[in-house]
Parts: sequence; structure tokens; C-alpha cells
Amino acid sequence: NDPTPDRGSQLPHATALSIILSLAFIRDLRQGLLDPDAVRGRALDMDQYGRLFRTAHIPTEHGCKMLVNDAARHIVDLRRGQFC
Repeated sequence: NDPTPDRGSQLPHATALSIILSLAFIRDLRQGLLDPDAVRGRALDMDQYGRLFRTAHIPTEHGCKMLVNDAARHIVDLRRGQFC
């Protein structure tokens, strides 16, 4: 049930829900609370999850390199090719 049904259209609700769930996932990831993903009972390597957030591809002369910024504290919303 929506505690604030008069808040407006579905877009703000969907955005807020997406952000809340993403932050909960990040918290669980950082605290090591996630169960490993598995396929047919075999655990998968979840090392790549650490680069899922706070990460940028930086162009160089020899391709690009991936950097993780542990100090990043912002959220970028991308919808239909536009950053909000």
C-alpha cells in the first residue's frame, strides 16, 4: 500500500522505489549479507558486484580503464537516454 497516494504520478513513485531498493542492495553488498548467486546449485563468482556501483570507465590512449570511487555519494537517473 502506498502511504502517500496523493503524491503524484507513477514516475516519482517508481524512481523513489528504485532508489530505495538500490540503496538497500548496496548496503547488503557492502556488509557481505548477499547470498551468492547460483546456477544449478553451483555458486557463481560475485567479485564483479563490487564494481557495480561507484564505477566509471575512463578513456586512455590504450583503451579505457575502470575506476571505483569509494567516496562517491551521488545518484544519476537515466531515463530514455536523458540524465535526470
